[in-house]
Amino acid sequence: MNFLRDECGISEERISIVLKSHPGFFVQKPDSFRPLVDRADGIGIPQESKMFIWILDVLPSLKGSVLGTCQLNSFRLEEICLLERSKAMFSSFLQTELDVCWATIG
Repeated sequence: MNFLRDECGISEERISIVLKSHPGFFVQKPDSFRPLVDRADGIGIPQESKMFIWILDVLPSLKGSVLGTCQLNSFRLEEICLLERSKAMFSSFLQTELDVCWATIG
């Protein structure tokens, strides 16, 4: 965790959030974080991004071909994650609105 905080500039707050929801991410050997950071840097994810630590969590499960496709199509992994998060938030918003409408009608 020191590496993520000191070398990557990830706040302790963000580290804590990931630790609570994905503790397995921190079980890996400390020296395995450097290659993940290098991969994230290689596909253009800025370390200042709030999504950076989430990208590090996801990278081990992605095959190189997926990353190549993202780069080829000018998509950055960060943008894909943001789209997925936005889609989930919008879906939740729509469900709430539908519940309100049904409650009003019924």
